[in-house]
Amino acid sequence: MVMCKKGRFIGIQSLSCMSALFIGLMPVQLQAASNGNDGEVMDADSTSLMPPARSGECYGKVRVPAQYKTELIDVITKQATNSFAITAPKFKDSSKRVLVKDGYNKLKAVQPVVEKVNDVFLVSPATTRWVRGSTKGTLPITDGDKRDLITAGVNLSDVAVGSCVYEHYKAPSVTSTNEQVLVSQASEKIEVQDARFVKGNENVLVKAAHNRIVEVPAVFKDVDERVLVEPATSVWKVGTGPIQRINNLTGEIMCRVDVPAVYKTVKKSVVDIAPVITKAATPAEYKKFDTEKLVSDAKEVRTAIPAEYKTMTKKSFDGEGSFSWLDRKSASAVNGEATGRVLCNTAVPAVEIAFERTAVTTAGRVLKEAVPAKYRQVDIVELVQDSTSNSVPVAAVSTKVEKRSKIRDARFEWQPILCETNMTNDVIERVQQALKDNGYSVGSVDGVLGKGTYRAVERYQSDKKLPQGGMTLETIRSLGVSL
Repeated sequence: MVMCKKGRFIGIQSLSCMSALFIGLMPVQLQAASNGNDGEVMDADSTSLMPPARSGECYGKVRVPAQYKTELIDVITKQATNSFAITAPKFKDSSKRVLVKDGYNKLKAVQPVVEKVNDVFLVSPATTRWVRGSTKGTLPITDGDKRDLITAGVNLSDVAVGSCVYEHYKAPSVTSTNEQVLVSQASEKIEVQDARFVKGNENVLVKAAHNRIVEVPAVFKDVDERVLVEPATSVWKVGTGPIQRINNLTGEIMCRVDVPAVYKTVKKSVVDIAPVITKAATPAEYKKFDTEKLVSDAKEVRTAIPAEYKTMTKKSFDGEGSFSWLDRKSASAVNGEATGRVLCNTAVPAVEIAFERTAVTTAGRVLKEAVPAKYRQVDIVELVQDSTSNSVPVAAVSTKVEKRSKIRDARFEWQPILCETNMTNDVIERVQQALKDNGYSVGSVDGVLGKGTYRAVERYQSDKKLPQGGMTLETIRSLGVSL
């Protein structure tokens, strides 16, 4: 439909005001789109809805396409997961002293040294005493004799040994006793028993047991994900063939049509089985060695040798006897034996018995010699640090996908167009040439509006995102054609 300020409302049949410039003569129902009253039919007198125009200007109701913006969005194509940083176990070469034979003591017996020694047994010690009769006498003097001698002025200390004075003496009683005399000192016999060993073998640790950590990586599976790149919308499209009579039909029919959303299928890897780590145990390593274990250490066995004794008889005197001085010789038991008044200071030698005895000059002893243990130096591998693992995040992988979003719906509005008051064959010819120069086929450049020119205008408006609905002034200006 074309409205002309200067002229009149002209139907499709008359093509006045050049209504044929609208989308190849396609009918469009006139609606009051600008005020939001969708579906209200505008009759010929509804000029209050038209934009203000000066005489000679023509306006056509054109469809302004929806506006979209295109943006890049990130779509995850591989899900984030974890991996593991595994540190292998660390070892160091070393050596180890292995005991192959225990230390022990070695003993050696040194027997005691003995020798034969000549010895004497003192039966009675040597002494001096006063005796009667003569120096060879055996009867000692009494205290009375001494007193008598002292009274008589005899100083006993001045009487030399071997000199005599006379007296009477009663001999003392004699007691004989037996005494054990050591003839062989107690000793001992020393024997040595060597250390005893038992042979065997021993496993020596040369490499410690440790764990080896193994990573089982994540298992991914591919899935298809539909990514919305353009949401569903609805647009106006030209319709044809009304099935009922509508009063004041202008011949323009527009239909609201749903346009489905546009999706893009993206291949995406997602984690099917999460990564794990497992420990593999590595057993310890041993090496077998022959060994000798100490069962019993060396020891000494001592056998006592008792001392040997000999029985000796020893005499002892009970006192020195009793003395009495008589004026005559007497043999009575009461007074004792008459000494003939002879008192003698005589020497009495010691009485000894010679014998031979065995004496220990050097005691027996045991010499101890320490035999050190035997070792062997063995090369081993020591575990310094066991295997470890650390979880390391693996970032998701994404890709850029274009997404169209509608920022403004399509609409209808009145825009100035060419009409019979401002259009000439020269203008049409220049529009055709401009379309042709931009790569749009119009057929012949002859200044005559035909179907080829209409189709070229539609394609140009669609490509340039211009309002569609006719040869609008905006389209002419876009082609660089001046009026």
